[in-house]
Amino acid sequence: MNYAYNDDLSITFKVNGELPQRAWTNILTNDVFGYIATDAGTGHMWHLNSRENKINRWLNDPQAVEGTERLLWRNGDKCVSLFAAEDGYECDVTFGFGYARWDKHIEGHRFSVIAFVPLHKAARVLAIETDCREGELVYYTELVLGSDDTQSPFIETKYEGGVFSAKNIINREYPNDTFRIVSQPMPKSFTCDRLSYKEGNMDGVTGAYMLPCIAMNLDVGKLTVISCGCESGETLKELCNFDVFRQEFIKTLEWWAETVSPVQVRTPDSDLNRYVNGWGLYQVIACRLKARCSIYQCGGAYGFRDQLQDVMAVMVSDPGRTREQILLAAAHQFEEGDVQHWWHPAKTGEGTDKGVRTRCSDDLLWLPYVLCEYVDRTGDVSVCKEQVSYIRADPLGENEMERYCYPEKSNITETVLEHAIKAARLVSERGTGKHGLCYFGNGDWNDGMNRVGNEGKGESVWLTWFAVVVFEKLARLCKRFGDFGEAGRLTSFAEEYRNNANNAWDGEWYLRGWYDSGRPLGSGKSQECRIDSIAQSFAVFADGDREKTEAALSSAYIQLFDKENRIVNLFTPAFDNGPDTPGYIKGYYPGVRENGGQYTHAAIWLARAFFEFGDPDRGYELLNALLPATHDLNIYKAEPYVLAGDVSSNAENIGLCGWSWYTGAAGWFYRTAVESLLGLNIREGRLFIEPNLPEDWTGYEARWIDGDRVLNIAVKGSFITVNDAAYDKKGYKLKIYNNFISEQGKM
Repeated sequence: MNYAYNDDLSITFKVNGELPQRAWTNILTNDVFGYIATDAGTGHMWHLNSRENKINRWLNDPQAVEGTERLLWRNGDKCVSLFAAEDGYECDVTFGFGYARWDKHIEGHRFSVIAFVPLHKAARVLAIETDCREGELVYYTELVLGSDDTQSPFIETKYEGGVFSAKNIINREYPNDTFRIVSQPMPKSFTCDRLSYKEGNMDGVTGAYMLPCIAMNLDVGKLTVISCGCESGETLKELCNFDVFRQEFIKTLEWWAETVSPVQVRTPDSDLNRYVNGWGLYQVIACRLKARCSIYQCGGAYGFRDQLQDVMAVMVSDPGRTREQILLAAAHQFEEGDVQHWWHPAKTGEGTDKGVRTRCSDDLLWLPYVLCEYVDRTGDVSVCKEQVSYIRADPLGENEMERYCYPEKSNITETVLEHAIKAARLVSERGTGKHGLCYFGNGDWNDGMNRVGNEGKGESVWLTWFAVVVFEKLARLCKRFGDFGEAGRLTSFAEEYRNNANNAWDGEWYLRGWYDSGRPLGSGKSQECRIDSIAQSFAVFADGDREKTEAALSSAYIQLFDKENRIVNLFTPAFDNGPDTPGYIKGYYPGVRENGGQYTHAAIWLARAFFEFGDPDRGYELLNALLPATHDLNIYKAEPYVLAGDVSSNAENIGLCGWSWYTGAAGWFYRTAVESLLGLNIREGRLFIEPNLPEDWTGYEARWIDGDRVLNIAVKGSFITVNDAAYDKKGYKLKIYNNFISEQGKM
């Protein structure tokens, strides 16, 4: 696929009768409304929740070439999509921050389609500009207005005063939602009956108890605007006005450009530059935080551990977003200290959110981890004193692994710091196993290993390392508040855990853990999963034994990094026909996703560990290998501008990516590149420049935007300048952090 980046970092690729092997997509969204734009127009729209309240159908098929929404030019017997298609007509597709554009040449005519979601409206706008004056435009979408289309016959459609409206009259979750479409010019004919449309009969039918759609024929003009969404008809009509459309479009582009590019770098690696300079934070904010959806997964929910990790990346420019997520996560913690593994937000914001309670052992620890990271970077300790209520529900039964339910709001309210301490206490109160390690539970970070410790005896080396990291961070925060007793208790547990994890040594690397049965997991004697990367990377983060961690990293590099195919595997060999039963992970093909393929999230942790250990050459080598643009796209088969969640190491499809866009790897990659490689670190609201560059780099340049101030950074060997002056080793006081902290108030 031929593609090129434009000056604004948007990407343009040409389609001339042959689409990419998998759909290339862009996520267009604000906090309440979204749209997956694809090369062929196969994406879907949603309001408030991308899974629970779809506007039209989500297609879980990256090879689909026609979705449930279509935009066509019809002239006589000829009917051609204005999106890219395998129709022989050349189409340039451009995806940028906050917009998508399709430029297509059909029968000597030029058609240009722009799509965007305004910043503050529950709407999506399509604008079609053309030099054609022949034929007509056809717009069509099927309707879901709920979690799936089983309720479609109960959608009632109307057409009044130039406004189409559709409402699911039995949608209990979103009973007041009405979807509307307006066009300029107004349609010359239409139907809301899918069967009529398929028969070519624009009969003006509306109503309920049929297969619903909105289909309309429009006269071709120089500019046609179609706005749709869950706003009022008058608001959507305003968006069809050219001046209003143009203003909203410009505001959207400007906001996104500013939001995703607070740090702009120029390094010897152009692919890294493009990801850090825009696409990285766009992937985090648009997909992970706002949409929570892609063509590979229609999630809609918040994952407790997931979005907490994501918001650490946005602290560079929006610490308030991180603060909000900390408070949101604390509000989804049960009285006992465990948490909702994931939840769907209630539409009204009232009551509690339906979600799942599990025996997953690590997710509760991400609250204290991110809280400590936030305070360390911002200096804002006021968040620790915020009062947040718990949720309550009956604890899981003895043989109950998980439960999906609506919890109640607890009448117990405590500070965020107390929430964090309760999470840490629960981990310590659960105790340790035979080897002095934290219990694996119904999966630790690797959810697929849900049967390693489901009987309550299995142990996790990785979780123990992570607990060391969290307990030591939280101990320092407790000292800051004068709680030396709690700090001492946490420190004592951390030291004990570290010693025990150091003893989980297999000769050349650390074990991953032990099964309930007492069999080791991640041992050189194991038939499958001999070595797992995250037990080695987190040994570095937890200050494990220096000699052992050096050997462990070396073993991980040699055994898990496939240099030829540029794949950093999670573990090896994959689970297949061996005697162990680790869980549903074994249901994946060997070398696919968590089952021994590249799970990019963990691969970045391994790269970050090399940087922290003082080996930037290997750290950068792994980081560079994870960038899609460094792969053969004929094998990789997905977008080169955003990260994928996994890459297959299975011999039959080696190098094939999966789960593009919707991955927590995006935030960790951004942080590792900016903090670990370039050394641009924030502590207590000050910027410190501590480069950790590979040997063959002579330096780099960076532009750090701090409100109305710009810091031009130049690193040349060991010499660093900021705005042409020698770097002040005390760090640069950042306005955005100081202004933010003054607004929040200090302790």
